[in-house]
Order: sequence, then structure tokens, then C-alpha cells
Amino acid sequence: MAHGYAFVLDDIFKNFNTRKLKFPQSICRYYTYDYDKKLLAQTIFMECVKLVLEDIIENNVTFKLPTGKRQSYIHVHRISGEDFKNCRKYGMFRKIDFLKTNFSGFRLALVMIRGGRERIKLITANNRYEDKLIEYTH
Repeated sequence: MAHGYAFVLDDIFKNFNTRKLKFPQSICRYYTYDYDKKLLAQTIFMECVKLVLEDIIENNVTFKLPTGKRQSYIHVHRISGEDFKNCRKYGMFRKIDFLKTNFSGFRLALVMIRGGRERIKLITANNRYEDKLIEYTH
């Protein structure tokens, strides 16, 4: 399946200004085994993202993103009906027993609300998070 919105961590931190970070490089060396401040900032960011995703999956939390006037959030999205059939046809939800779940599945989703319209973009997480969602689905 094509991922039109895929990006890596270096893309997020491309224009990150490390001169504003007020900690010595020895702290970077202690936590990341490197003197690069950008690497430490990326590590901290990834740990925060992991905490948010685990909280969304484990506790069914909706995480509102700080996007100003535009409303955006990440949550566990239920996919059912024709959408479920199409997703299953393209390889999603293969590990789910569709009879137990009443032909529905759950995925992490980014929801963006703009002008009264809701756009939903499914988030592809690593296998550990996907397995947790499948476990909670059953």
C-alpha cells in the first residue's frame, strides 16, 4: 500500500536549531553515546511519541494536537462495513477474526477538522502497537 504521508524523524528535525538547547554535550554523551544535541532531542521526542501512542491504545485516550484554530487529534478509529472489506482486501486486519469482531477493526488515526469537514488519515505503527490493538480488539 502506498504511503503518501510518510516521513522519518530526520524530516521533522531538519530545521531544528540546536544552539537554543541549554545543556552540555556531556549529557548528550551520557544518554545517546554521542555528542550530537539533535540526536538527544530526537530521542526525547520519540520517547514522548511512544508514551502518547501507548496511552491512546492502552487507555482509549483521544490526544488533541496543539494546532491552534484547526482542530486535530489522534485516537483509535473503528473501521467497519465497506471500509473494513476494502481494508481486508488490501491486506489489513488479516490477524483479526472478523466473526468475533462483527466485521470491524481498529487502527490509530489522525483526524483533521477544517471548515467543518473531517479528514481521517490512518497511522501505520510498528508491529508491537498493531499487536496490542489486535489483542484489545478480540
